[in-house]
Amino acid sequence: MLLRIKNYRAFSGDDGFELNLSDGFVISLLGPNNAGKSSVLRLLYDLKDLFSRLVRLHGFGIGNPRFEFNYVYSHPTEIVPRTSADGDFEITLKDNISNRIVSIVLVVSGTSVESINLLVDGERFSNLGYQINNDVLVSTRGEENISLISFRKVFNALSDTFYVPAFRNAINLGSNENYMGLKTGTSFIRLVDEQISSDNATTRIEAEKITSDIRRILDMPDFRIWTSQNGKLMVQTSTGTSRLEDLGSGVSQLVIVLLNLAVAKPSIILIDEPELGLHPALQIAFINTLLSYSKYGVAFATHSIGLARATSDHVYWIEQTREGKSTLSSFETDGRVSYEEFLGEVGFESIAKLDYETLLLVEGKNDIKVFHQLLRNYSKLDRVLILPLGGGNLIRGGVELEMSHFARIAASSKLAWIDSDRTVPDEDLDQHIVDFVDLCAIPPISIDVSVSDRRELENYFPHEYILNVIPGYQDIGSFGEATRDLKRLGWQVAKRINPSDLEGTDLGVFLNGL
Repeated sequence: MLLRIKNYRAFSGDDGFELNLSDGFVISLLGPNNAGKSSVLRLLYDLKDLFSRLVRLHGFGIGNPRFEFNYVYSHPTEIVPRTSADGDFEITLKDNISNRIVSIVLVVSGTSVESINLLVDGERFSNLGYQINNDVLVSTRGEENISLISFRKVFNALSDTFYVPAFRNAINLGSNENYMGLKTGTSFIRLVDEQISSDNATTRIEAEKITSDIRRILDMPDFRIWTSQNGKLMVQTSTGTSRLEDLGSGVSQLVIVLLNLAVAKPSIILIDEPELGLHPALQIAFINTLLSYSKYGVAFATHSIGLARATSDHVYWIEQTREGKSTLSSFETDGRVSYEEFLGEVGFESIAKLDYETLLLVEGKNDIKVFHQLLRNYSKLDRVLILPLGGGNLIRGGVELEMSHFARIAASSKLAWIDSDRTVPDEDLDQHIVDFVDLCAIPPISIDVSVSDRRELENYFPHEYILNVIPGYQDIGSFGEATRDLKRLGWQVAKRINPSDLEGTDLGVFLNGL
């Protein structure tokens, strides 16, 4: 689903900007300070009530439907363009499958919204002769009916966003109840106490999940948190007991963000500068963990090009023109990535100095998400660093220089899992795969490459689990080709996979051996 925003603050004029919000998305916003990265995130948060109304799709274009803006803006003029000549504020959603377009136009006058008009394929809904019947616009003129299922799903997700600002020192904000949606100060301390000491079984399980995630990301196997009698947040680590704030901003950030998200259970997480206080090697794990706390997707603003490339389905660049207008465009329109440049951007020199038990290389970003879930289910995420092979760009001969960078990582085991692309059992591997395997076996690279028996990673997914995520999806067996939708949503399928589901497969043997 493509979301287009037109005439929003500095994003004025006919161009506007587009974001790809497909189910399970991870998108990142890059750009200099004050370019508009945070403004885009805050907009999605601030219009929660509008999107909530759109879930119902009643009353638009009729009378004067008022709605309240959320916490970020004081009045509607904060979101409209700087000059009235630019036009009305407009939100458009385009279904990538049906190519149907639903638009919402806000007519703002002064400090209030005068009207909200709903358009379908460019025409006002009130003029189209349609009636709403559950998830279908039924034509009264004998024309084709319009399904609203995909639109309602996105509207529902956008009505349930959670915004995490760049300022996250929520421990020392006194008695403030929240800061941009985050529980803060004494309110946050009460939240910790409620989660840790709860008699509710579900709440205790959630608290254990948060603790497990923090232990894994920060490599603190003894981590434990509680509230002292005098209302201080205390933590236990292998080095002893201390106040949470004394462990540094990185640890505090993880506790604050993950606990808030576990309670809120949002559909979409919007986070500013998730890299704050975290070592480059931990930032990727943090982003992938955030995805497991969302129902629909994650969007983040960052200054780290490497983090954006390593974790995002779509990377966008935001900058301001000389006229003061902001523009948003795809960061990699040509689809090419300099892998040596990427390794430098993600802080590879710092990563290489850390000690990991296992380095695991997989083909692309979707595979990182899948293996992240699989390793969680196998209780093997601790001490495993997962990095991408540039979407398969490196799986060939002649990449000794690029692969030699991985040899410098201080991991006792260096492994790779790649797709065989076989269409039938025991089919000979393509030459580029053979060349890559042979190259990796030679010192000093010395990376043990496992090539899948089946066609690709998605062919190991039990079909019943796929149907839970994509109803009606055709069984692809062991050698059928996975669609882009299955690759994109594979992480949601992987969340359901238990070790017993992969027993007897080469993938199961591989995961057990890590």
